[in-house]
Amino acid sequence: MIAQGLSRAILSVRNLEIGNAARNELLTSWPKCDVEAREVDYESFASMMAFGVRASKLDRLDIVILIVGVKAMKFSLSKTGHEMNVQRTAEATGASSRLTFVSSEVHFWTPFNEKNAVSILERLDSEGSFKKSSAMERYSTSKLLGVLWTRELADKLDHKTIFVNYLNLGIRSTPLYRSDPTPGIGLALQMIAWSSTVGAHTLTNAVAYHYGEQGAYLSEQRVTSPSSFVMSAEGEKV
Repeated sequence: MIAQGLSRAILSVRNLEIGNAARNELLTSWPKCDVEAREVDYESFASMMAFGVRASKLDRLDIVILIVGVKAMKFSLSKTGHEMNVQRTAEATGASSRLTFVSSEVHFWTPFNEKNAVSILERLDSEGSFKKSSAMERYSTSKLLGVLWTRELADKLDHKTIFVNYLNLGIRSTPLYRSDPTPGIGLALQMIAWSSTVGAHTLTNAVAYHYGEQGAYLSEQRVTSPSSFVMSAEGEKV
């Protein structure tokens, strides 16, 4: 998007040192763009609120892309007391602003065994419900919750003011898999993973080329249907 003439870009980063390094790399190629790195801790509601308050003081905010690169394979609680995958994935002019959430096709894969719990979040935050053999299942469940939340948000917003969609970004060669002990994961990523550049193209497509399709789910740069559970009455109830 910067290459297409974006005048300002704000990078939301967990590590300001890494964020500033990315900023400097972007400025090397596009020195005329106003690039800024701002720190935000997705494990802290206070940090996210502070980031939002600061953003509210901008003269305009046209595009927001929400992506959190975490795939926790072991049980751990965030600072707020929620299970880490759930915390980071599911709980964060005249033209309308664009709000794009990064989801995943893995939301199709979860059996979502917690769906009938009295409190779904309390069940998910329990270490007893998190077993090492089902770490991938929990990751998939967190993505499903993100899809459900995004659709609910889209229904509540006027698309003329804020346009919302979400997408399957696909497998990318990024640090997301740093804690994944799956045998051969490194080789598999080398063979089939998209580069970060291709991932960026996919994000740009969702933001720039699907305006007007409020609440749409995209995969491989096309609007498609999310999982059958998402589209069911039971999914709507959750």
